[in-house]
Formats: sequence, structure tokens, C-alpha cells
Amino acid sequence: MDDQTATIETTNSSGLTGRNKLRTPILHDDMHDHPHTAASPPKAGRVSRTLVNFWLDVVLGAAFVLLSVAAVIVQFVFPPGTATKGWFLWGMSYGQWCSIQFALIALLGIGVLVHVMLHWTWVCGVLSKRILNQSEIPDDGIRTVYGVGLLIALLLFGAVVVGVAQMTIVSPNVSSADTRFELPLGEKLSRPLVAHRNAQARCARLASQRTGLDRRTPQRVSDCC
Repeated sequence: MDDQTATIETTNSSGLTGRNKLRTPILHDDMHDHPHTAASPPKAGRVSRTLVNFWLDVVLGAAFVLLSVAAVIVQFVFPPGTATKGWFLWGMSYGQWCSIQFALIALLGIGVLVHVMLHWTWVCGVLSKRILNQSEIPDDGIRTVYGVGLLIALLLFGAVVVGVAQMTIVSPNVSSADTRFELPLGEKLSRPLVAHRNAQARCARLASQRTGLDRRTPQRVSDCC
């Protein structure tokens, strides 16, 4: 509900009728469907907004609980670091539990996004009335533009952070001695491929030390690895 003034008639002790104007606040429940009365029966085939919000909150609560359990298991039940290799919990490895944790995070994020979309009119009303002190709330078209712009900005921010992280990550298998297999500028190779090449380089150095040769054929190197 927008900022409105409700006029209430009151009668004082002298019998005179007066009018008191009460300023009603913007309430969260004003954007939900209220229980239907005889004067406003529910429309056939229409899902109640209140029911949608209820089940959405149930899904969000369940996802949060499951995410908390998965996070505790990944953080405290499994051993840290590479020591998790070979460990299983309820038939699932550490990597599978991490995948479950990521899936729950994605589910929770989608649920929060839908929740904000359902309450976007209320958010815009509070922002314009209470924070910016504007006299009117933006219309549906302006609110949609604001929402889409905010979503695009958040997606771009996440993409930039992930892109920078992918370009600046350092593999423990890359060392100064393995300069022949360093990534060229602008080339993107996967970490397993880099690790495989570095392993071949180490095998070649070990074979060279054993035989006193500087190089070995690719077939002999692959046999060593």
C-alpha cells in the first residue's frame, strides 16, 4: 500500500464531529493477497499470491537447512585439503558433497531471486517513499527497467569476479624449472593438461639424469610416465 491518509470521523464530548487523518505506513503485507471475504470472492483458476509466498518460503527454509548441513559436512567432517582422497560419506566422495553444496547454493539463490521479484513493488515503494522521499512510486514499466538493470549489473559483477579468478589462479604443478610448458600470453589451457605436460617434463628430466642424455624420444618419455 502506498503512503495514504485515512480519514476517520470522531465525535467529541460536545457532540461535534471531527475528522482525524491518520498516516498509514507502507507495510509488507500490503503487497500480499488478503483473505477473501464475501465482498471480494476469489477468482476461479487464480493462484493466491499468499499461497505462492508461503510455499516459496518453505522451499527457501528447507534449502537453507540442507545447505547448512552440507557446508558443515564439507568443512568439518571430511579431512582438510588433499587428504580427502579416498574418503566417502554415505557413498559419496568429497567432490560429490561439494557438488551438492553448490547445487543447494544455486537453488537458494534462485529462490531468493524469485522472492525479490514477487516483492519488487514493495521494494520500490519503500525505496522511493521512505528512503528517497519521493511523492509517487514509479510505474510498472520503470520498476521493470530498474529490476532488469539490477539483475544485469549483478550478473556482470559475478562474471567479472569469476573471470579474474580463472585468469589469476596458480597451479601448484607449475614451477620455474618447467618453463617450456608455461602458458603463452592469451592462451587458456585447462589445469589437467598443464599438470600432464609438467609430469612429462619431470619424467624427461629423470630419464635424462639416469641415462646421461639431454633428450629422449616421446615414446620413451610416455613409457616413463
